[in-house]
Amino acid sequence: MFQLEPAKTQPFEEALLRLFGEPLSKANLSSLIGGKRLNLAKSYSSLKRKVKNYQDDAVTFRRMLNNLVNQDKVPSQEISHRLLQMFWHDLSPVKVDHVETSTGSGLKNAGIWYTFQLHNYGKDNPNSFLFQLARHIYPDSKLEE
Repeated sequence: MFQLEPAKTQPFEEALLRLFGEPLSKANLSSLIGGKRLNLAKSYSSLKRKVKNYQDDAVTFRRMLNNLVNQDKVPSQEISHRLLQMFWHDLSPVKVDHVETSTGSGLKNAGIWYTFQLHNYGKDNPNSFLFQLARHIYPDSKLEE
């Protein structure tokens, strides 16, 4: 149905894009992607903190969000932008970079560092549906929060 790599968006894809608000400009999104300045770490760590509070941790954004939704721990005002954030995180998955452990006062602590395998989100084909979808959902994704 949706073809993520054709040279041009299809009419039914354009109808879907009209459901979203004003898109980010092509130049601004290309700059964010090209400069590796998409702030995935902020939205990831925000969700990670929430998951840790309920002791149902996971590594992937999708799994963490699923765990919180299953426990009814995602406020209704967050659902839409968390679903949009899943687009960014699924295409640029997190991976554990390294782990450091330390012990002290009878406790064992672990420091975990994550990195993101950044996707280009169709940046090389600015007329593709993938790039257009990224432009249209970016403002409502709230990656900076």
